[in-house]
Amino acid sequence: INDFKERLHQDLISTKHTYGLKNIDVKQGKLIKSGYISKKIQNNFKDFMAAIESLAINIHEEYIQFYRTVLSQQDEEGRTPLHFSTFEKLVTSLLSFGLENTEGFEEFSYDCQQLKFLEDDSIKTLDPRKHFDIMNELKHFLEPSVYKKIIKTYKKDKKALIKEVLNTEDINDQTPLHIVSRRGNYVLVRFFLRLGADANLR
Repeated sequence: INDFKERLHQDLISTKHTYGLKNIDVKQGKLIKSGYISKKIQNNFKDFMAAIESLAINIHEEYIQFYRTVLSQQDEEGRTPLHFSTFEKLVTSLLSFGLENTEGFEEFSYDCQQLKFLEDDSIKTLDPRKHFDIMNELKHFLEPSVYKKIIKTYKKDKKALIKEVLNTEDINDQTPLHIVSRRGNYVLVRFFLRLGADANLR
């Protein structure tokens, strides 16, 4: 994900350079002090906004894909990270990934390191701050309605992903819900059910 974040960062810099626009020139989908901006830049403004929106959508899609890769990994017995997650704090941090803030992300990256089959250098060196700075900058550029639409789609995809992972069965047909229920962790039972775990899976 570090390469992914760096690429997005460079894409944002390149996009601003290509269209000759800076943060002080655009705010929430509108040109600021358009009289001081060249005619060429004004003519390119729509293309710039389309490029910024495309970049924001790309972040959303790749961010979901990153978490799909992490949360869907299975060991030789078909167990995902959530099959091992018996502590409320761990599960909360695993499932609290968002686009708009860093809360829970650093805990998530630390917890991933503790999962024996997720020990990977690319995860150990996660630094979410640059990524979230990019999202804040894109929020600055985009019209509020466009930004809200992207966030709404992200939340919908996130919900579907979590539901999919929660209902993943291991080789013994056990889902994470079965495991926490058998262990008597009713806090997580309620939490998993609220997130879409299927109590009827056997």
